[in-house]
Amino acid sequence: MKLTVAAALVVCGAALCQRPTERPRPQRQSLILDLSASIAGFADKDSRIPGVLERLGVILRSAGSLDVWELAQTAAGPLRPLTLHQAAGAYQSRASFRGNTPLTRVVEAMAGSPVTSDFLLLTDGMEDDGQLERLSAAMANLAAQGWGASIVALLLPFHGTYYTEQTIPVRAFLPDIEKAVHAANPSWKVVRSSAPCGDSGCYNFDGVRPLFFFVFSRSGDSSRPTAGVVESLKQMNLPPAGVLRLSPAVSPTLRVQVDAPPETKATISMRPGEDLMCAETVLHPMEMSLQIISATASAIPQPSEIRIAGFDILEKPDWVVVPPGPLQLAQGTVATHSMRVICPKGSRWEPVTQFGAFHVRYRPVAEMASHGWWADLSAANTWQYPFRSYKLADLVHAVHQAALAKYRPAPLEYSMRMRVQN
Repeated sequence: MKLTVAAALVVCGAALCQRPTERPRPQRQSLILDLSASIAGFADKDSRIPGVLERLGVILRSAGSLDVWELAQTAAGPLRPLTLHQAAGAYQSRASFRGNTPLTRVVEAMAGSPVTSDFLLLTDGMEDDGQLERLSAAMANLAAQGWGASIVALLLPFHGTYYTEQTIPVRAFLPDIEKAVHAANPSWKVVRSSAPCGDSGCYNFDGVRPLFFFVFSRSGDSSRPTAGVVESLKQMNLPPAGVLRLSPAVSPTLRVQVDAPPETKATISMRPGEDLMCAETVLHPMEMSLQIISATASAIPQPSEIRIAGFDILEKPDWVVVPPGPLQLAQGTVATHSMRVICPKGSRWEPVTQFGAFHVRYRPVAEMASHGWWADLSAANTWQYPFRSYKLADLVHAVHQAALAKYRPAPLEYSMRMRVQN
């Protein structure tokens, strides 16, 4: 039987011809272990990292499939598959660690895979030949594309070879290295290595070094896998040295609260969400302030802070006799605005007189924080500070700056009215 066009349209209007609803793409996650030679000093039969990896695997698999990889330099690419059991066992034997650290290649390869939803990279953060700028640029590119990115830092015992990632006269530099190490902790030790690189690019270090989980999420929100890392560390009694959200930048909730000295509060009631209420007429100026408060928008801190760049007074009633002047910094607030007010004489015919509104608009901006644990753990060169991470602060700055470029805090407006009891 032939169908006319009209008949076909009628048939295709039925439920059978409707497009099937697209199913959500399943989570396909990857856990990547940096098993390069520079990591070998973390390996120990009593290491708690195997337990962390096993628990993290269980947590991640509760949200979707999990692939486990070894970072390796092969003709096929920078990754080699592992089982979770193999990955966990690697940190109990130094024989598991070898080769280089092509971190940038791994980040680009995982992000370029259309099936990857999240990937986590356990590493000391040292790119081959100390070229951390390449890794910073790759991670900043992901932030610009909208990927979520976080870092979880650990401080763990290290007993082994530290690679400087550049050729240096180790014998000549060793006194400066020892001075820096002993200033950080007198019990830590630095000695020349008997390895072939011992004269030109490595030495033995006994102390503590940082290890990192770099966490990336295509969805733009890395909080779930980051929380999984923190929980797995908690279960193994390994508190993180720091947790940081790099991308995207999240706007905190800003609000304004009114405050004043006790003598002002004796006359003016300042209940949140209500008009100012004067108990009596007072014509001499009284001190009060507007305090701008920031409420954290994310459970994971980020390396930026909100600053009020300026303000505009949109409406000033007569009861504001000294308008707000320059913004002041005060502990516990983003900024504080001082002003002086009076309680004007109300109408003799009304029990309560309402006066005009004071209306102000603040212009917040986001800026990189001037300090933080990531700066304390950052080293200016690759060879002198084995207990730190080379240019970690630069990496954090580059990635979060890319996130901030996509984010503009919204203006904050506040208004209040005055009422006087007559």
